[in-house]
Amino acid sequence: MVATILMAISTLKSAAFLHHRMLARILRAPMSFFDTTPVGRIVNRFGMDIDTCDTTLPFIFRFWINTFLQVVF
Repeated sequence: MVATILMAISTLKSAAFLHHRMLARILRAPMSFFDTTPVGRIVNRFGMDIDTCDTTLPFIFRFWINTFLQVVF
């Protein structure tokens, strides 16, 4: 139960960190970037990256921890 809580907290923090960095980069982009890139593409990229943080990373991290513990023991 403790491992699940720690995993949830760490994935939330990593997703928030990624979202903050992406937003900071977008806000500092030159206006020419927004002239050539549709808003839908930017929003889609945000959604895909956050979805990866929320779904794929916890699975990979749990698999890595299990494999590491099997090797150690």
